[in-house]
Amino acid sequence: MNKKTDNRYSKELQNEAFWKGLRVIQSCKNIYHLEVAKKYTERFIELFCKNKKGTLLATESVAHQYDTLQIALKEQKKKLN
Repeated sequence: MNKKTDNRYSKELQNEAFWKGLRVIQSCKNIYHLEVAKKYTERFIELFCKNKKGTLLATESVAHQYDTLQIALKEQKKKLN
């Protein structure tokens, strides 16, 4: 697999993980579900960022998707309260 194909594959995985994250968040029925969804978003950012000396470096698309997941978490938490 060449670099261009590998990059496209990685982008597809990133998008699939993002949409799955939104579905997981939206399906939360209680605070315990939200805790698991929060762990999913943390894992998302770790998985799709580069780690340089303890600092996560995110592309613009990863950062935007992560922010969207965080907003969805907050909105779902408001719905459950």
